[in-house]
Amino acid sequence: MHSAAHAKRQKAEAGEKPKAAQPELSKPLRNYVDLHRHAAVRADLLQNPDIALRLMLAHVIAGSSLWSVEPEQQRASKEATADSIAASPAQMDFEAERREVADLLGLGESDDEAGNDAKTYIVPRGQDFGAGRSLSELFATLLGLSDEHVRRVSAFVMAETLEVGSATIDDLGALFGTDSRQSWQADDAFFDLLRGKPAINAMVHELAGENAAASNLTATAKVQKAILRDCLSGARKAETENWQPRYMQFPMQYYCEAS
Repeated sequence: MHSAAHAKRQKAEAGEKPKAAQPELSKPLRNYVDLHRHAAVRADLLQNPDIALRLMLAHVIAGSSLWSVEPEQQRASKEATADSIAASPAQMDFEAERREVADLLGLGESDDEAGNDAKTYIVPRGQDFGAGRSLSELFATLLGLSDEHVRRVSAFVMAETLEVGSATIDDLGALFGTDSRQSWQADDAFFDLLRGKPAINAMVHELAGENAAASNLTATAKVQKAILRDCLSGARKAETENWQPRYMQFPMQYYCEAS
């Protein structure tokens, strides 16, 4: 009696191709099973919001074919602007939190080894989304974190994906009562970018008073900005304490027409 292996060899020698093994589940049956398993698990997920939150974070951070999320990369149009934001206390606090959240999730070391930027984005950039991070492993990590730590990660992920210049910034600033003076002061980068004389004169009016604004109405922008600098440095008496330009208020205000 010939063995199955011997028969297989004979067919191979005769030039016959072995039949491909048939999958246990046909494509239609696989689709049927997948859909019913999905429906069952999804119904249970609705009853477990704490787990759903962790799973959502894992999807945002690790990626999925159904998720497309980008971190705000804070692209600066001028080098001086990049230097200014990098020196901001608010930005430095954020970067410190980034490192701690990366440690919580076990992401910092692996990303550094991969040769990415020194800044470890928690939410990967577009070209990296869904690559190099295991959704299952990240989900398991999040399941092991306390509710407090998950809320911390959640807040950071939302903050990292908050769009610069969006209306949501005004909404949140007004909701929180954000005071930009706690983390920002008018610096060289701000004054160098400040151009419109009507707006500058209105700032002189706020900071140095009505007489100073009127007497310097036709003065150059450079002269009027020097008045603002003197008021802020204490070289000249300021009419307004703790001044901030309207641009830094929430919601954002303008001196002339909004642009």
